[in-house]
Amino acid sequence: MTTREISEHLKEIYQVEVSSDLISQVTDSVMETVIEWQNRPLDKVIRFSSWTR
Repeated sequence: MTTREISEHLKEIYQVEVSSDLISQVTDSVMETVIEWQNRPLDKVIRFSSWTR
């Protein structure tokens, strides 16, 4: 989504006006944290399912 689309969406859903510039600033301010989260090591998960009758 573009910043303009996000702005329009917020206005439509929450009746709040947020500028595209502010959305861009917020996005830029959290981007480093988002990238770190995306690159974090994942815990090993073992799934087990048993189908019985």
